[in-house]
Amino acid sequence: SVSLTLDEKSEHLEVIEKKLANLGKVSIKQNHSIICIVGDGVQDNPKLKGEIINTIAQANIPIKMISQGASSINIGIVVENKDAEKAVRLLHCRFVEG
Repeated sequence: SVSLTLDEKSEHLEVIEKKLANLGKVSIKQNHSIICIVGDGVQDNPKLKGEIINTIAQANIPIKMISQGASSINIGIVVENKDAEKAVRLLHCRFVEG
């Protein structure tokens, strides 16, 4: 599967959707936010990843997607817009304020 994120104001959405439809099923989800957790070795620490996911899940915030790119310094988590601020506050409280 392939996941792609675009600015909600993207004028190219229809063109992109048509081109991707040639490759397989296309599903478009709107009103979502990406929260990025950044730090040295974030991706290489399974315990930390678990704590990040548990922090959000314990607040009954559904995680729609988790993204780990080629860089080992960040993890992206997708949640619905309505839950984004709460998720960021929880993560900040847990990992920054301690």
